[in-house]
Amino acid sequence: MAKTRLVIGVLLMMTFLVGCDPRRAPVIRSLIEASDRELSEQARIAIERDPVLKELDRVCTQIALPEDFVLTRMGDLDDRSIQISYYYSSKTPYSNTRPMWKEYFLKNGWKHLKEEDTFPHQELRFYNDEYEVTTFYGGMGERSQYSINCRKK
Repeated sequence: MAKTRLVIGVLLMMTFLVGCDPRRAPVIRSLIEASDRELSEQARIAIERDPVLKELDRVCTQIALPEDFVLTRMGDLDDRSIQISYYYSSKTPYSNTRPMWKEYFLKNGWKHLKEEDTFPHQELRFYNDEYEVTTFYGGMGERSQYSINCRKK
């Protein structure tokens, strides 16, 4: 019983210290970062082995990004569709990335499909004959503020 109280006390104290968000605890944060690195490495291996994923990666990594974008994770590979998601950390406000992305896609022959601003994120969707790209801002936690999902039609 005393051990249980001690464990509960430590957990409560940790929760208080990390602002009620367990992802901020150093142990949890390091586990999340290790998982992100592993998922990214698995995605890189899959891209290297598959010519269709390699071409999708080429298309998606050419998308204009603000200078301060730092890739935090990539992956979300799916057996049902050919897609890759890229997650970025950035302090660039959405009011700057939104017009930049619209200009990039429209200038490069993509069509604008959708724009949505709903809590907790903003979304832009573009497509061409072969691909669909959706950009997201917000709602992904503190490690990533933006994501770009690229999907082959």
